Amino acid sequence: MKRMRQLMFTAACVAVTVTAVSCTTQIRSIKQDPAGWVDKKVTVSGTVMKVHLVPNTPLNLVSLYDKTDSMLVLTNERVSKNETMTVSGEIVLIGGRMDGQRATYVQRKIADFLVKNGVTEKQGSYTAAKRLLLYLQLAVRRAPRSLLLLESKAY
Repeated sequence: MKRMRQLMFTAACVAVTVTAVSCTTQIRSIKQDPAGWVDKKVTVSGTVMKVHLVPNTPLNLVSLYDKTDSMLVLTNERVSKNETMTVSGEIVLIGGRMDGQRATYVQRKIADFLVKNGVTEKQGSYTAAKRLLLYLQLAVRRAPRSLLLLESKAY
C-alpha cells in the first residue's frame, strides 16, 4: 500500500511537470507579435543565460533563452546561470521612448508586481516602480522594443 502511494505521488509530480512544460510558449512567437502578447499571461521555459541582481531589491533580472530567442524575466526567485527555468507571468513592453500614459501604465504594472512579491508596501510601490523602470530602461537601452516577463510563478 505504501509503495502504491509513492508511485501515485511520483506519477502526479511527473504529470504536473509535463503539463507545465508542454504549455509553454516559444519566445520567438512572443517577439514576432509583441503587441499581441502584452498584458497577457504566458509560460516560457529555457536556459538562464545571465542573471543580474536588481540593486536594493531581492529581485533578479534574468535573460532566458529557449533555443528560439531570449527575453528578460523579472523574478524574486534565486537562479543561476545555465539553469533551466520555467516561469509564468505577464508580458510588459519596456525599452524605447516611454512617456505619458504608457510610462504611467508600465509603472503601475511594475508597482503591482513589487507589492505582490513583497518587495515594497503599497504606499511606496509607485516610487519604487519608477526607480526600477529607470534601471530596466538603462539595462535595455540598446533594445528599443524589449519585452519583460513579470514572473508570477516559477516551476
